[in-house]
Amino acid sequence: MNKIKEGAVDIGLILESSPSDSTLKWQTIREEPLVLVASPDHPLSSLRKVELSHLNGFEWIMTEDSCNYRIMLEKVLRAKRVIYRIGLELGNPEAIKRCVMASSGISLLPQIVVEEEVRRGELAVLPFTHPDIRLDLQMVIHPKKWISHSLKEFIDMLK
Repeated sequence: MNKIKEGAVDIGLILESSPSDSTLKWQTIREEPLVLVASPDHPLSSLRKVELSHLNGFEWIMTEDSCNYRIMLEKVLRAKRVIYRIGLELGNPEAIKRCVMASSGISLLPQIVVEEEVRRGELAVLPFTHPDIRLDLQMVIHPKKWISHSLKEFIDMLK
């Protein structure tokens, strides 16, 4: 976002639940679904619907603590007094997926990150949703940025 403010970058695409800097121009492109994933043989994968209470006591493979969707998840878990254990904390989604496939841990990741493993049956998406755990793909532009013809076409294509 600093590069957008400085004019070094024309446009930013950021996963956020809401605009985090009011000095920039934000536009929601689409919701980017977050999914709870586990190995296909995980006990939660057999449930028709996973409630917050079902998550009590399970081990999590988490993103780093500054990740916006981890912050959302932990806020919801703490608010509902769901006990959770962090088995591993990793900064790389690929490493998180591999660990979830090889362990009894669960993780929250953007759907787009796990689509291939889910399609191949290596990961299972658990039937879980919560209104406070969601992200949008946001387009961010400096409000005084000159928009070239090609940049305008790119922006239109994103919309």
